[in-house]
Amino acid sequence: MTTAEARHEPPIADVDPVAGSAFASMAWSEAHTGARTYSASIEPLRLLAGGLVFGDALAVILPSIMAHMLRYLDWTIPIGVSSTTLLAAALMLELMRGSGAYSARIMDGLAVQLGRALRNWSVVFALLLALGYVTKTSEGFSRAWAFAWFVGALAGFGLVRVVALLQVERWRRCGRLARMVAVIDMGGNGDALAHQIVESGGADTHLLGVFSAQGDRSDGIDDLIRLTRLFRVDDIIVAAMGGDESEIGTVVRKLGTVPTNVHLCTSFLQAAFPRQEPRLLFGSPVLTIFRRPLTGWGIVVKRAEDVALGILLLLLFLPLMLAIAVAIKFDSAGPVLFRQKRLGFNNNAFEILKFRTMVHVPGPELEVPQAQRNDPRVTRVGRFLRRTSLDELPQLLNVLQGNMSLVGPRPHALAHNDQYAALIGGYLGRHRVQPGITGWAQVNGLRGETDTLEKMQRRIDYDLAYIENWSLVLDLKILVRTVLFCFSSRNAY
Repeated sequence: MTTAEARHEPPIADVDPVAGSAFASMAWSEAHTGARTYSASIEPLRLLAGGLVFGDALAVILPSIMAHMLRYLDWTIPIGVSSTTLLAAALMLELMRGSGAYSARIMDGLAVQLGRALRNWSVVFALLLALGYVTKTSEGFSRAWAFAWFVGALAGFGLVRVVALLQVERWRRCGRLARMVAVIDMGGNGDALAHQIVESGGADTHLLGVFSAQGDRSDGIDDLIRLTRLFRVDDIIVAAMGGDESEIGTVVRKLGTVPTNVHLCTSFLQAAFPRQEPRLLFGSPVLTIFRRPLTGWGIVVKRAEDVALGILLLLLFLPLMLAIAVAIKFDSAGPVLFRQKRLGFNNNAFEILKFRTMVHVPGPELEVPQAQRNDPRVTRVGRFLRRTSLDELPQLLNVLQGNMSLVGPRPHALAHNDQYAALIGGYLGRHRVQPGITGWAQVNGLRGETDTLEKMQRRIDYDLAYIENWSLVLDLKILVRTVLFCFSSRNAY
């Protein structure tokens, strides 16, 4: 199981009280009782970095506008002032980004951050003065305005950073900055690596435990995967020094199903993973095999897309959905909506909603055969709904609830998941993101019945490619292609 049960706990005297076996045992208990469920979240420091970018932009723009208004008592901003202000903001953000203010050095102290802002802002002003001199436009700007702008922006940079550091302290007190790390022992070196992580990771690094992948306790990998469904695990490090390469490959493939950074700490050659470049993590050379999909602001953009477009589409299709509900009631007996358990993000089950398209059978169905051409279970209204994909419209409610996304891998019935997970390697890796109403596989013709293993393999390949290459542009492209092509698909019946 975890550190306390699968292996002895490494004798680390100064481990944080929530780290190690006590924390893992608590989490394991909650996992079995269903006390809470892990879900995708925004990394606090990435959110902070985005906030600093936005704050610095405002710190440049607002003092310029206010200084001009106070100087001339005029709300009209000349084109020269506005263009100069926007140029200054762009230069300042680029200089701050280049100096690491929004990445590696985001946690520096207030004095260091203010010194960096002063240097960069002075460089920006010097460039603006030089540009005004060369273009002979400096006479058109008030010196009082320029001085007030310079000082006001500095005050703005300081205010932004004071607020940011107060928020960091608040996050630290409530544990949101904790970096949760798990170690998988493949060759007997897991405890030594755990020591090194605790010693070099800092106060915000917590060790979940050392999970065994050896001998009769190899089920520790499955225990760790279950724990990742309970709460956030940031990094899984496979201590592969001295381990068997075939066993390492098996473990790595299993870890490809969780939305977590997976690193391989090993001394053998990179033959098995030639595309990966080694780097240092907690002082040890590792190969990063899998990266967490949709990190940072990607999560924000994805969720904003789902909420905004989901509400718009729901309002747009609401009259049609009401008409479909009436038609289903008149066509056959039974409920309007079909509800079924599906696997969603991180292999957690949720209840998907669809318009009922088949004859209602009371009671649970243990076997769920896929719909086939001329399937006798499909009703008259249901045949039209399935052919046009209108039966999927209630899933807009799933999107707004947060169980699904507009675009993502299509969720399959639980029985089909069990069947194909045993036949296709990496099948469960499609659950590293929220499932979608439509997806990259569907707009590429892989919609409807998957009557051969080859068809399902192609669908999985498209799903995994979508996860690795996600972008807002790709989502919009898939949505447009869904409207243009999928409603007339001949593969849906």
